[in-house]
Amino acid sequence: MQPNRFLVRAVILSLILAQFWLMLHASPALSLTIDEPSHLAGGYAYLARRALWTVPQRGQPLLVNIWEALPFYIGHPELPVDELPGWETDYLTFVSCFVERARPFLDHAPITLRVPAMVLTLL
Repeated sequence: MQPNRFLVRAVILSLILAQFWLMLHASPALSLTIDEPSHLAGGYAYLARRALWTVPQRGQPLLVNIWEALPFYIGHPELPVDELPGWETDYLTFVSCFVERARPFLDHAPITLRVPAMVLTLL
């Protein structure tokens, strides 16, 4: 006897929604992970100034970084990333200065910063 297709789809959808709900409710309680600032800074640098110098520094393509930085960039496009120490010379310095400069905004939007990663997880 084969299971009902509607029931199988309903179970799959409910598991996906439960996973999203768990991620959504856990994200404000967690601080930034070790790689989130790096992804955010690289993606933001590309969105703001089309900076490709971050690719060899990080060793990975920018698509996911751009995806993760997009909500933050839409909300705060005014950060002068090309004036930060480390711009085009030292990626680690640039990332730490970026986080320091963006800290007031980052502390108020932990869910917004993580929604793109949540969407990728669900896909």
